[in-house]
Amino acid sequence: MLLEIDSVNQVLCVEPNMLVRDLNLELSKGDLVFLPTTNQLYSQLRLVDLFHLKLPNPSHHLYGSIFNFALGSVFETKFGKKIDLNKKVVKRVSGYDFTRFLLGFKELAIPTNLVLRLHPKREKRIFNFFLEELSQLINLNFILEQLRTPPFAFYLIHKEEFFDKLFATIIVDKEVSGELEIQFNSLFDINSEYNDVIELYFPNDEALIKKIKFDNKDFIDKAKHIKNILKRLNIECNEILFPLTSLVCLIFKEFSDLEKFERAFQSEFPNDQGFYSNLSPNDDVNKIKTNILNTIQKTDLRENYINISLPYPKFKKELERVIGKKNITDDSEDLYLYSYDATFKNSLPEVVVFGESTQQISQVLKLASKYRVPVTCRGAGTNLSGGSVPLKGGVSLVLTQMNKIISLDVDNKLAVVEPGVVTKELADFASKKSLFYPPDPASSAWCTIGGNVSECAGGPMCFKYGVTRDYIEFLEVVLSDGSVISVDVFQNPDLIDLFTGSEGTLGVFTRVGLRLIRTPDTRNLFLISFKDLEDAAVCINDIVSQGIVPKTFEIMDRMAVDIVRECVFFDISSDTNALLILEVDGIKEEVESVVNTIAKFLNTKGFNFFLAKNNNEMDKIWTLRRAISPACGKIAPTKISEDATVPRSKIADMIKGINLIAKKYSLKVIIFGHAGDGNLHPNILTDKRNEEEMKRVQEAIREIFELAINLGGTLSGEHGIGYMKAPFLRLEFDEGAIELGRAIKAALDPNSLLNPDKIFG
Repeated sequence: MLLEIDSVNQVLCVEPNMLVRDLNLELSKGDLVFLPTTNQLYSQLRLVDLFHLKLPNPSHHLYGSIFNFALGSVFETKFGKKIDLNKKVVKRVSGYDFTRFLLGFKELAIPTNLVLRLHPKREKRIFNFFLEELSQLINLNFILEQLRTPPFAFYLIHKEEFFDKLFATIIVDKEVSGELEIQFNSLFDINSEYNDVIELYFPNDEALIKKIKFDNKDFIDKAKHIKNILKRLNIECNEILFPLTSLVCLIFKEFSDLEKFERAFQSEFPNDQGFYSNLSPNDDVNKIKTNILNTIQKTDLRENYINISLPYPKFKKELERVIGKKNITDDSEDLYLYSYDATFKNSLPEVVVFGESTQQISQVLKLASKYRVPVTCRGAGTNLSGGSVPLKGGVSLVLTQMNKIISLDVDNKLAVVEPGVVTKELADFASKKSLFYPPDPASSAWCTIGGNVSECAGGPMCFKYGVTRDYIEFLEVVLSDGSVISVDVFQNPDLIDLFTGSEGTLGVFTRVGLRLIRTPDTRNLFLISFKDLEDAAVCINDIVSQGIVPKTFEIMDRMAVDIVRECVFFDISSDTNALLILEVDGIKEEVESVVNTIAKFLNTKGFNFFLAKNNNEMDKIWTLRRAISPACGKIAPTKISEDATVPRSKIADMIKGINLIAKKYSLKVIIFGHAGDGNLHPNILTDKRNEEEMKRVQEAIREIFELAINLGGTLSGEHGIGYMKAPFLRLEFDEGAIELGRAIKAALDPNSLLNPDKIFG
């Protein structure tokens, strides 16, 4: 049953046992859709099966894993506690992502409802036809690559009754369907009206579903080999091929058939088990889950670290032996430099270690585990939650020297990077290949990919394109005992979501695979001014409700405008109390249409706006937004940047409430942030040396968080929890979630050596 559709926030609440086709039928009456493809591939399944079976998303190349559509849920757990995560917030990265982890772990919990993200409905065209053989994919792929906008979905189904034919479905934007149809008609017997659901067998056990990711260049040949293996062994198996992600999904009926196939597959591909090399066997992943299940039965989940003051000299000597003196320092100046981040608290480590490789970091953590030495991982130290401050001393493990872009594969739209790669450098490098990496936190010119994954960083473009989590294809992680695992989004999306945003408390990331997308053709930008800050908040909802999905939707209040006024290259009225920066992108015709729609709406409402004429003017407007944080230093020596997030419909209430709190405690608070998804950044300008004022600051922060939670929001949209927000965690999470968080931490890091005293510490 569909429980609620919230068209303003573009989310729905639904019972997990509802069939996908029934949900799509209900949604067809309105302007929003669940899966942007609204295709019939999984329509015979219940919604919860999409997550329990970890089925691939046909639109993965555009939207990422199916797990990226899940925002919240209420769970009945196997350890007797109910966990209420019933949220409507698009960006929810407070600590571990329980929702997505539990959706993929039915042995631990069962959802009683689901909160899912919706997307505006767009006119699409569906092409259905049969391919006589896989080699026809060569011509088909060439045609699709020429499209100005990528297809929403492209998949092939092979069943025994189809003989050697493959049933193909391609879903494209209606604006490009005409040019596609002309080319298709000369090659295939197109049937655009075929709407019958192809019934597929889906097992109850995800272990019967094998997903194999190949290199795009080898996909056709490898898919042929797989087909021949199945035919030779006379195995009845449903095959689903996803050419846009070079993924083969095999659905077996019997474990004996799966085992026969795997033996033959390994024989034919002894050195090529898939595109992501060195991925951990499922047995390793299952051990982690089993350990979590066992750990949560324990009653005492308190931290168990041991102070390192006694074994330190011996630990340091062994450390020098395994990784070399050049990678270690305990000079007092260096210890101080790595004792703080972008917050106002610091704590000295006993030693700083500069990581250079996965093997070296594994050795460091093995020694740390042996001597019970705490290890706090850090990148550029730009984080705003205290995540990289070594509160318990020990090792500050610095990863900025692991800064190689290992590969950037244009064909597979995949970047493989080390954790110390600077975010903007990756984005710039990708843009030279006509590829786009959207996550762009304000510190992108300095922050690193490893830190982005640890905090699940976002940025202005996340309203349309999503946050870091939405682009992770695989992770290599060194665990607290020094063991190394690798997990990918097709086999282990639940673990990917657990590690992402874990802030260095569960493992150290040493290699990250990131999905890239095609660079949009063009863009345009509005700067809209308002006399009333609340009018700006209402305007955001009005524009989004028209089905417009801006690339960015940033808000700045009066104080933010005033402190960057010197950067403005055009007149801003003295009675301006808020600015919105609204940027759109896409193919030329789409952008022109959206710009005209927005301009007409703004004129009707009587709002003043500036429409940039060229890229230079757009860049200058963005300079205003990026100048806010640095300019705050001119007003006060200490800036405390929060990122409480609320559903978009509650932005006006949140802004009004923050202003009342600022007035109540006589504080200067500047409000700006990513308004499209309700991720506001109230920045408190103060002086940490003023003890009396800092007491008022702490009271104000608590009230801001309480306000966000009461409005259905979350403590953090992208900054994370660290130690700064850990005291407020119970405002958001019930006791069941707290226990689960501690159990996960204890299972993966039993001695609490990794970033102790953070999040659930």
